[in-house]
Amino acid sequence: MNLVPISFDGVAVNDGTNYKGYFPFENSLSVMAGSEVVEVQRAFLPPDYAVKNLKSKTVPLAVVMLGAAATQIDALKKLFNTRDQTPRNLIVGDMNDLVGGLPRQWQLSATCVSHTMIDGAEVVFGLYIEDDCLYSVTAQTDTWTISSAATATHALPATLGNANAQPVITITPTAGTNGWLYKKFLTVLNNSDTPVTNYPFNVMGTLFDTASLVTAGKMRSDGNDVRVMVDGNQAPIWLGTMNTTATKAWVNLNLSKRNELVLSANVAGSGLGNLYFDANNYANITKLGLIRSGMMFLVDSEIIEVGTPNLTTCTLPMKTRGLKGTTAASHIATTTIKWIEHDIWLTYGNSAAAAQVVDDAYKPMFNVTSTNSQWTYTNFLSASQPNRPGSFVKMTQTTNTGMSGLYTAPAGTSAVKVNADPATALGMWYENISGKVERTGELRWGVPNPFRASLVCSGYKYSNKIGSGVTPAWPVSVGAMPAASPWLPPTAVSTVQSWSGTYSFDLANFSMQGFIRRTDVCRCYLEITAVYVTLSASVPSVAVGTEQSNYAIGCKITNNTTGEYITLTYALTIGQSVVIDCANRTCTLFSGSLLGSLSFSTVRTQWLDLKPGVVNTLQFDQANATSLTVVTTWQDRSL
Repeated sequence: MNLVPISFDGVAVNDGTNYKGYFPFENSLSVMAGSEVVEVQRAFLPPDYAVKNLKSKTVPLAVVMLGAAATQIDALKKLFNTRDQTPRNLIVGDMNDLVGGLPRQWQLSATCVSHTMIDGAEVVFGLYIEDDCLYSVTAQTDTWTISSAATATHALPATLGNANAQPVITITPTAGTNGWLYKKFLTVLNNSDTPVTNYPFNVMGTLFDTASLVTAGKMRSDGNDVRVMVDGNQAPIWLGTMNTTATKAWVNLNLSKRNELVLSANVAGSGLGNLYFDANNYANITKLGLIRSGMMFLVDSEIIEVGTPNLTTCTLPMKTRGLKGTTAASHIATTTIKWIEHDIWLTYGNSAAAAQVVDDAYKPMFNVTSTNSQWTYTNFLSASQPNRPGSFVKMTQTTNTGMSGLYTAPAGTSAVKVNADPATALGMWYENISGKVERTGELRWGVPNPFRASLVCSGYKYSNKIGSGVTPAWPVSVGAMPAASPWLPPTAVSTVQSWSGTYSFDLANFSMQGFIRRTDVCRCYLEITAVYVTLSASVPSVAVGTEQSNYAIGCKITNNTTGEYITLTYALTIGQSVVIDCANRTCTLFSGSLLGSLSFSTVRTQWLDLKPGVVNTLQFDQANATSLTVVTTWQDRSL
């Protein structure tokens, strides 16, 4: 390349009338900036190469003033202001590549760092250049319409330059449907300051009527077409009571602690502007500091996407209103706005769908007919599937001789050491077979749930001895912990007796602890065979949105020229556009991030580059694709 300056910050510096600009050292702009190798030192071995850190460079630009130098020097000092903190656009032309008789134009960012006066009519400006990659001034744009095809290919116009181009790919469904016809947005909120991980949650809420949808022909009666998308990824779900007025769909979610703020000013029913909060409340500053541009908040029944907060004015700009099928509305001061952490969609309406393949090793341990406010157990844990959420766990098992312990199947009158997988009982047994050994220890089952409030449980108890006074055959403390809720010992010898009770508790533990001291053989046990855990009002909540038409994107976009590809999965609406910006590595719908909706063919720093100097061929793969527009825009690049 033979580069000459054309303009700086929009002002011509080489028009031949006012100024003549040139680079004093031939090809000084074309020479790449250097780099610095970072090494990892190794004991007794040569260093290992780790990475190269790229360097900036400073390029001289000479400008000869062709008019009144006394006036023009002031204009140039203003243009090339060394105190200006903002990089400006430098446009150069390649004299070796003429288009219509004019040099092809390229651009880069620069800021002036020095002035050197050569004589009364010429100044040399030192331009600091952070990234010396040249970008074409005019971007190339290509539009590709996919009418109906599972696989389609398309050749882009040839790229220019000698460096990979990084395109912006915009995908818009324009008509038709694609498999899953309907969707509903699910607003899930954590209503507490306790974060939860892998928390089993029914995203359909209390009364989700699938029976009416089945009758209307919108959903399969077996639920095979029901899918839940969490942040662009298809989540494993487990359905309960399908084709009823209260269907359940259980998904394991990670939820951060809530972030809620109270408005200090009214919000109009239309327009953008700011959300205002009390600046004298330090807690508001802290909460605003956790907010990032693109987050969603529920304000009454409207969902609003916000921008970057202003901590000085204690305000939050609104970027998009009435999202996810909601409607912009007015809101009064004192309204609480609530952070919506996840982008969750329920999709359905594919009559040909097969059942979703899920790994039951992560299925909730409680019955899927349970609700978000009450978990019902008949199985309690699984030794072969230890990661099932909602499982009871062995909290404590300590004895002085090791002859007592926990068991997991209903015992009967003598077989107290039976185990089952999954566990159908929570059993605890104490035994003194010598008749002379003091039995001491503690046995405890528990369920880890931060929202537990109370439980209803039932089961059986047994003892072959009935003691009293200071030598009881029943341990000192038996019951729901804390010990304020004791369970009484059996009333008949060697007889299995049923029991049940309702208990409030802070720790979801069942416990036997204390001692057995007898002069003859003693055996006793207690087991729980059914539990209903009632959860507190601070349990996460869900609101099911209105039904919307759906276009299920599940595509793979391959650059056949390089072999690399990306995949995109999301529930779109006709006319909505997903923008994949490969240069800035963002994927957005409106301005909200869909980064979780993308996956890549390889581990790489760049997304889907276009090879320079050739025709790149893109391939679009998606089953049942109909009526899609794919717009690819890029700037050619040269080093």
